[in-house]
Amino acid sequence: MKVSMFPTLLIAEDDEVIRKTLSEVFTKKGFNVLSVEKGGSAIKIVQTKKVDITLLDLRLPDMNGLNVLKSMHEIDEDVIVIVVTAYPEIKTAISAMKAGAYDYINKPFELD
Repeated sequence: MKVSMFPTLLIAEDDEVIRKTLSEVFTKKGFNVLSVEKGGSAIKIVQTKKVDITLLDLRLPDMNGLNVLKSMHEIDEDVIVIVVTAYPEIKTAISAMKAGAYDYINKPFELD
């Protein structure tokens, strides 16, 4: 099995423009980037590949992002999940952090 020296980043985002932009930016920074638009697809990737970091939108077309986060941590408790949302609510941020999110970022955000 080939081991990569570069971290693998999974982007789970239903907005195609945001998904493609983030993919391009992080690929240029040396990440191995995987991107999906649905939560179920994100979970399948974590089941089959070693993912180091996930940028996870909370509102996906097939699943609630918090459920995706919980499933990911059941599969791999070491995966770092950063929750991203355009609908910031304190209650949701607290729920995400309690579910194991590394951080919680509101859209729009600066790429830096």
